Amino acid sequence: MNANGPASVTFTIAGGLVIEDLRIEDELFAAVRSLCFEAVEVLATPGTSYTYRYLRSAAHLTLEASRDGTLLSITGDEIDSITLSRPELLVALYACGLRYIGMLEAGRADGQPVSAELSQLRPYLQRARAALTAPDPVCGARPVGQLPDRS
Repeated sequence: MNANGPASVTFTIAGGLVIEDLRIEDELFAAVRSLCFEAVEVLATPGTSYTYRYLRSAAHLTLEASRDGTLLSITGDEIDSITLSRPELLVALYACGLRYIGMLEAGRADGQPVSAELSQLRPYLQRARAALTAPDPVCGARPVGQLPDRS
């Protein structure tokens, strides 16, 4: 369990995300959309859970926010379970999604942006950001602190 300090989330061009030492190897676009944006939107509310179903296999993993909103546990097939600080992990997931969008905006090798993927991700990005900046319905506080910008 690592519930202290900032969480680390990166994406790999080969496909998938790395959360701390946990490797989620799957189709990158789907992993970013689901884990960096959809899951963040859901998990911004304490006591909720989100199940991610891999595209490349029948495996799945579940992210579960504690009722008090301090911790987030990740369990699933073929992984070691981990528990991290919920606010830190939500910001790290969101920031990873922003980095992926930045890569898409930078374009392919020919310099053209990957606009189909960008247009599909933008609504997920907007909903995740809204969830992270809205007051918590239970305690009234925001679920996380400062969010990174896309700049």
